[in-house]
Amino acid sequence: MRRLTNIFWLAGKELKSVLGDPVMVILIMWSFVVAVMLEASGAGDTVYNAAIAILDEDSSALTRQLTDALGHQGVGPLLGADVGAVDDIPSQSARIVKTQKGCIALFRTADDKVFALNDRCPHKGGPLSQGIVHGTSVTCPLHNMVFSLETGDALGPDEARVATFAVKVENGRIML
Repeated sequence: MRRLTNIFWLAGKELKSVLGDPVMVILIMWSFVVAVMLEASGAGDTVYNAAIAILDEDSSALTRQLTDALGHQGVGPLLGADVGAVDDIPSQSARIVKTQKGCIALFRTADDKVFALNDRCPHKGGPLSQGIVHGTSVTCPLHNMVFSLETGDALGPDEARVATFAVKVENGRIML
């Protein structure tokens, strides 16, 4: 018990000294930023080489700093963003794009059409990107609710809707 008390006392003492030292606070914050950047870059790979980039939905100073630091043009505003090649998504499958407002699932049909939906099923929050793509529909992996990739509407007797996002394919690249 005494050992545990000493650990908590020492932790409190260290916390007080860190908060009183602005240089230490900056070092801790810098370490956190580096850790986040390494994670975003695939722990050694660069975001530039990632099939699907992580996007920031604003044009803030932080976005510009990350873009400069990572050297990648794909980190930027969501609208009009190049999020990868059509060939990065296997036929009748999906990939996700992470944004500040959640994940967007990009679906590729057997005839190479690309659609974008919110990745969360409105019923139980299932990841639609892990569902089965058939025709221009996707089936939720949790409870088999079927959604139109074109409209986001639930098909059959179910009544629900998933948000859709405009997608344009230019020269084999997906623009969201």
